[in-house]
Amino acid sequence: MVAVARAVGVLVYTLGEAARASGKSKSTIAKAIKTGRLSALRGDEGSYQIDPAELHRVYPVTGATNGSGARSDAGSVDGALDAGAPGELAKWRALAIEREETIRDLRTRLDAAAEDLRQEAEERRRVQERLTGLLTHRQAGSVPSVPKGSIAADGMDASSSEAIWFKR
Repeated sequence: MVAVARAVGVLVYTLGEAARASGKSKSTIAKAIKTGRLSALRGDEGSYQIDPAELHRVYPVTGATNGSGARSDAGSVDGALDAGAPGELAKWRALAIEREETIRDLRTRLDAAAEDLRQEAEERRRVQERLTGLLTHRQAGSVPSVPKGSIAADGMDASSSEAIWFKR
């Protein structure tokens, strides 16, 4: 049947020819046919007849001049960039530049926030030292010192913990 189609002038691929034209393996093409992703006719002898338009719908070709056609990534599952589309390439470059600027901006903000935290920590340390100094040291004349052995105004003997009124 393939010979009949070629004799009439209609080009069809066999499984091997389709694999070479798309840059895929024969098993990948056969799997695409079995899952229904790629349509093909089965010849009398059991070989597949694959229309080139149908093959290249599923597996687009890049701008190869020799007709063998290297496989394009535009139809791949991961959605990789088609090297044959300069407009697409320009979009990806613009996106990369935008993301680089965003990363640069975020790094600047992060550095500024880290510097603010360092300054705040230093200020807290200075305030803590000042407060500790105020609490642990008497300033001159602010609190009168009581000499040992004298009786305080509340009736307590400074040298002992007994109250004078308690003694009889």
